[in-house]
Amino acid sequence: MDVTLVSTDLLQVVSGWEVMDEESMSDHKYIHFVLRVGRPDPIFYQDRRKTNWDEYLREVSNEMCAVATTSISSTDEIEERVTTVSKILREAQLKSCPLKKVRSNGRTVSWWTPGLTSLRSLARRLYRYTRPGITDQNWIAYCDARNRFNRELRKAKKQSWRKYCGTVEEFSAASQLYHILKDDSVNRLGPLERGDGSYTTGIGESLELLLEKHFPRDPNSVMEFDQLEHEPSDTAEVESMVSETLVKRAIRSFGPFKAAGEDGIFPAMLQKGPTSLIPHITEVIKACLTLGYTPKEWRVMKVVFIPKPGKDSYERVSSWRPISLTSFWLKTMERLVDWHIRTPSLIGSLKGAREFAYMAGVSTEAALHQIVARMERTLKSREVGLATVLDVEGAFSHATFRSIYNGLCRHRVGNMSTRWILSMLTRRSVSVHLNEVTRGRTVERGCPQGGVLSPLLWNLVVDEILVRLKIQLPHVYSQGFADDLALYNTGIDLATVSGHMQEAINMVERSGVTVLTCLLIRRLL
Repeated sequence: MDVTLVSTDLLQVVSGWEVMDEESMSDHKYIHFVLRVGRPDPIFYQDRRKTNWDEYLREVSNEMCAVATTSISSTDEIEERVTTVSKILREAQLKSCPLKKVRSNGRTVSWWTPGLTSLRSLARRLYRYTRPGITDQNWIAYCDARNRFNRELRKAKKQSWRKYCGTVEEFSAASQLYHILKDDSVNRLGPLERGDGSYTTGIGESLELLLEKHFPRDPNSVMEFDQLEHEPSDTAEVESMVSETLVKRAIRSFGPFKAAGEDGIFPAMLQKGPTSLIPHITEVIKACLTLGYTPKEWRVMKVVFIPKPGKDSYERVSSWRPISLTSFWLKTMERLVDWHIRTPSLIGSLKGAREFAYMAGVSTEAALHQIVARMERTLKSREVGLATVLDVEGAFSHATFRSIYNGLCRHRVGNMSTRWILSMLTRRSVSVHLNEVTRGRTVERGCPQGGVLSPLLWNLVVDEILVRLKIQLPHVYSQGFADDLALYNTGIDLATVSGHMQEAINMVERSGVTVLTCLLIRRLL
């Protein structure tokens, strides 16, 4: 029995449902019906990898000749320079890589050959002779042609797959292949569960709920840093951290076709530009640092919500992770600031507080080894061991601006870098687009997931917690890895060990972060 399911809103436009007699090269028949919805609007796309970069270089070079190379001394001049140069880059890239219309006559595959077309036509022609009353020879001939087509089809697919796998040499391509193979399911955003047990209706409500959860309101934090001044600061520090050579190096550090932010500029547009582009980028970055200012175009960030792997339900808000796609002008500047403030003394201080993430020389294995080694010593001494793992809720998105500022000041990060970081964080807005639905809001807490500086800023926030634990509760071992904190305590009396552990947990909660507590209590005898 053949059944076709259709939603009620499409029921009135479906007609002519029938099982076709045409050969499908399988054990099933084609089902044909007419859907009266009119001609769909054309869909256009752009394959950025097929950009004519020689033409792009000519276009940008010609237009950049008219842009003044004078120094920038005000925020208005920053805005004007960023707007002008960004517009030139976008228009040149669009001319060099015009939009294409999605094919409406079906998709093409690389492994299809004219030989497969001939074999399929032969099998379909022989099928027309296999009507009742026709001899068995015709049926045998048809089956032979169909089987031959299916064999060649599988052979062509296998050869194409082997050829593709043979070309996978870079880590990024291998990682992409792994993600394709590991799971065939695709988790799409749909209705989400609210706190009261009800569900959202429509994509718009789901996006609003995600924004409310991952970008919480905090008006007090915004008011505290709302009056940042833009008076010129010492240019000597700027000259030491920004140069054309360093700007080129920072731009080359990004993959050429990383997803663009809201401004539509991806790394290759900066990497493939003329040499005359670099002085303009350098001058803008120097002016932003000197004045402690972030251009308006860089403050608008595109957010993409991706499903977290391994979740049993994707109807919960916590099963989705927000990734901020920011301007690569901004990311270039973040990279320069990160290089400048990531000094050996700062990294040594973070490692001394027992942090194991986002730094060279530390890893997950090192973090696990510290806990396992202490557990093994507890086993040998026949004492009581108690381990607690704390998962910080929201982490990047929920950290307050005050906690980030305190971390920068505590590690004596320069005033100029601190002022610009606060300017970048406190005046952001995010927008999310899905199925022609757009939602947005002003960001009042946290640092963007996907930002270049964000991992280091989060480490500074966690560092304050770990240092306080280390000083006030030295008998409780503590360490951090990204948004996970691990506590371990040992002794001869379970009640005493548990009391000290509870003190540590209370201290973490009083530090201003929300934690989801997972307790692992084990008496090691």
